[in-house]
Amino acid sequence: MNARPDVAAINVETDLATDMVRRALPVAPAIVLVAAVFGGSQGAWSALLAVAVVVANFLLAALSLSWAARTSPVALMAMALGGILARMALVTAVVLAVRHTAWINLSVLAITILVTQLGLLFWETKYVGASLAFPGVKPK
Repeated sequence: MNARPDVAAINVETDLATDMVRRALPVAPAIVLVAAVFGGSQGAWSALLAVAVVVANFLLAALSLSWAARTSPVALMAMALGGILARMALVTAVVLAVRHTAWINLSVLAITILVTQLGLLFWETKYVGASLAFPGVKPK
């Protein structure tokens, strides 16, 4: 099945991820402020790290899926499954690497990663569903 040339040239994955990052960055100071209220400076640093981890996770997903989509359908499916496992392993590695440091509140870090990840996914799902397609692939 051949894709339309004007749609095939669009990097939908990267467009979605950068849109999610644009939505996360203005909210990040509020997240850090709330975490600071509940967890002090440890909470603030933990929330800042959590937002950075989530943003990096989305960008890595976009880059890997964009590459795989250009390569082949098999590569895309393999990257979709293997990529989520690899990125979750990276998130776990970051958490394990900082869990005993003095500037981290592990509870705030975990909650912020979970809420930020799910919040951005739900927001983007609502946005994409409301527009029937990401504006980059919306029929003209």
